[in-house]
Amino acid sequence: MRNISKTPFKALPGWIICKPYVSKDQTFVSEKESSGDAQKSEVLSVGKDYVDDHGNKRTAEVKVGDVILHFYSQHTYEIGFDKYRAIHFSQVIGILK
Repeated sequence: MRNISKTPFKALPGWIICKPYVSKDQTFVSEKESSGDAQKSEVLSVGKDYVDDHGNKRTAEVKVGDVILHFYSQHTYEIGFDKYRAIHFSQVIGILK
């Protein structure tokens, strides 16, 4: 199991907090960050379920430690040397195995 650093954020309902995925040789897998590109991130915090605009309950199918493929996220934050991404449940494309 990989050592996952703690995040200073708690994800709110409908959101996932991630770090850009780093491969075992410490190189970033998703270096290209332009709109339209899919990105890989490691899940640090998962928000609770939420109800969408149509009244449907939405649940995240990811858990802390998963590496996910998601649509480009404009919601990026830096604290010190760490980068974080806020990803909405609807932006997740899949879980990498």
